[in-house]
Parts: sequence; C-alpha cells; structure tokens
Amino acid sequence: MTSGPDEIPSLVIRDCAAVFADPLCFLFNLILNTSCYPMRWKTSAVHPIHKKDDRSEITNYRSIALISNFAKVSHKLSPNQHGFTKCRSTETNLVSISQYLSDALDNHSQVDVVYTDLSKAFDRIDHGLLLIKLESSQESGVPQGSVLGPLFFNIFINDLADDLDVPHLLFADDMKIYLTIDSIDDALRLQDCIEEISRRFSFTRKTKPLLFDYKINGSILTRRESIRDLGVIFDSKLFFGEHIRTIAGTAFRALGFVLRAGREFSDVATLMLLYITYREQRRFLKNVVFMLNGAYPPRGCPQGLLLGEVGLQSLLDRRMEHSVIFLFKLFRGLQECPHVLERISLRVSRSGSRVRSVFYIGQRHTDIGLKSPVTRMLQNYQSVDAHIDIFCCSISQIKKFFSISS
Repeated sequence: MTSGPDEIPSLVIRDCAAVFADPLCFLFNLILNTSCYPMRWKTSAVHPIHKKDDRSEITNYRSIALISNFAKVSHKLSPNQHGFTKCRSTETNLVSISQYLSDALDNHSQVDVVYTDLSKAFDRIDHGLLLIKLESSQESGVPQGSVLGPLFFNIFINDLADDLDVPHLLFADDMKIYLTIDSIDDALRLQDCIEEISRRFSFTRKTKPLLFDYKINGSILTRRESIRDLGVIFDSKLFFGEHIRTIAGTAFRALGFVLRAGREFSDVATLMLLYITYREQRRFLKNVVFMLNGAYPPRGCPQGLLLGEVGLQSLLDRRMEHSVIFLFKLFRGLQECPHVLERISLRVSRSGSRVRSVFYIGQRHTDIGLKSPVTRMLQNYQSVDAHIDIFCCSISQIKKFFSISS
C-alpha cells in the first residue's frame, strides 16, 4: 500500500529516480513560480485501518489517505523527530531512550518520563494559530495523506520542542519528555517543560524513589508501572519482563495456528515460510524434525542439532546479526542516532598492543549497564570483528557470515 490514486508505487519512483529527476524538477519549479498546484495531486485514496477493539465500531478505525508519490516533498523537522525522516525510525527512537535510561540506572539514578498522547493531532491543528505563518481557508485539520499534514503539524511540534530545555524524543505525534531526577530541582525543571501531557512514568531501581506529583492544568498526572512505547512495553526497573511475556504469548498463539494450518503440508519449505510469523523456535523445530524424520527428537536434544537439521539461525544469532548491522548503519550514516553514537568510544591501540578491538567498552556498574544497547552492540561486534570489518564490508557480507557461522 505505497501508491496513491495514480497507482504508481514508491519503488518505481525510487528505482527510476534518474529518469524522473529533470522533469520533476521542472514541474516543481513551475508550481512554485505560478502558485498553481495540480488537481490530480490533491486527490487521495483513503483506506480504513483497524486500530483496536470492536471492528464494527467506525471510531476504532484510522483513515489512511494516500496521495501521489510525486506530490511528496521533503520538509524540515525537529532534530529530535524520528518520524517522517530518512535514517530514523521507531528503532532509533527506542534505542535512544533505552540507552539514556540504561546509563542513568547504571549510575543508580532515577529518570522520570512524561509521555504525550495528542489525540487526532493532525485533525486538530488550529489554523487561527497557523495563520501567523500561513494563509489557509480551512478552520481546522489538514489534508489527510498530504505532505501538508506532517508539515503543518511539525510547525507546532517543532516550536514546542525548541522551547524544551530537557531531553525529548518524537515519533510523529508521540512525544516523550524525560530527565534524570537527582533532586527536587530536577523535578521542578521537568514540571516547567510539561505542556500537552497525559501519562507519566518513572524508571528507577531505588528503594525510595523521588515521587514528584507532576501536574497539567492543576490535575496530577497518573504514574504508571508499565507503559507501551512504540510497540515495546517498558517497566519501571527496565527488566522488560511484561514485554517478553506478551511477545511469547503472541508467539505461542501464532505457533498453534501455524501447526494446525500446516498439519497436512508435506513440503517442509512451505512450513518454513510460515515460521516467520512467530518466534517460539524450539517447539517449531521439533515439529519440523518430526516431519523430516518421522520421529520427534529426544527430550533435551541440543538446540544446535535441531537448527542444523533444519538450516535455521538461532534467535541469539539473529539478535547478534541485527545489532552488528545496526552498528554498521550507525557508522555508515544509514541510521541517525546521535545520542547513541556519542556513547561509543574508539580505541587507539599502542604499538605492539595485543588488544585489537577498535571499540572501547567502558566499565558498567550494574546488569542494566551491561545490557544497554551500546554495550550489547559493541560486545556482539567484538565477538566477530576477526571476520567482519564494519568500516569496509557490506550488509550482505554481514548476513552471509552469520548464515554460514550458524
């Protein structure tokens, strides 16, 4: 679902960029010079996407409006915005906040995070305020699916972000404001930055945390024990126990479906394609081995033997591969994550030194620090740097190494 009413998908424009560049440049300049916008580019294809709860309720659907990909142009975003922009994503947003929290908790500090929930943010832009910078004939809201939506919204959110003097991250209209809390002054500083707020969360392992009652319009914000942030469930001690249980439960439910649906399959390759729909690997492997050999593997059979029989990577190897690729993208400019990048130190080895690692892994005080994104990435890369050099290899070479080594 990447094409608008003209049914030209984005991959066609991307792959034929050299062909389209000159005519589009001429057309865009003509639009700017004549102040006339093509009517066809104002038309959008609207698709209802189910969000949650009862599917028979229209309010539980989000309308996704797709315009022509030719009509989409770039626009300026806040440097803390991880949506709408190349080299940033939910992953870079989550890695950034996870690293900040890990560093603070590793130093036995507390972090308070205030999560915003701007309901129907794109539909509620007040054009009375927007007229300070723009002229418009609408009273509120913006064209769905157009580049004006994120552009107009970001005029507001960028101004808000520019006025904040505490760390913050955005992904589209989801914003979190956070600060390490070591004293009441830190809490008051965070309170001063609160504007459009609905949820509050504290990360700490202290037995007596500093519990400050943050307010908005006189109402005390609710403090949560866990919260879902861009699909990941964070708990106050950064254990991720609830998130793991949720993912495991989803995997087991998907496993039941895969095994029931594939009961009559004689082709193992077909069943392997279904495997990607869930993550409960060991039980799946046992069923595939049964299909291949006609007998279940003995109880306690080593995971490595099962993987070798089927030709799959272990979940551990997949996580290692992913973290090494993330590090690769970070240093190649394919992932933009400044807060994480500044936490990585390069090692300058002395002549004759036996230490060959290019990265310096700093001392960590707790298991939280040892499990932080940066520490894990560097440790994973250190275990394979004799075979992979992220400064001169390619992603395909990294994937090939892990596929062979597993």
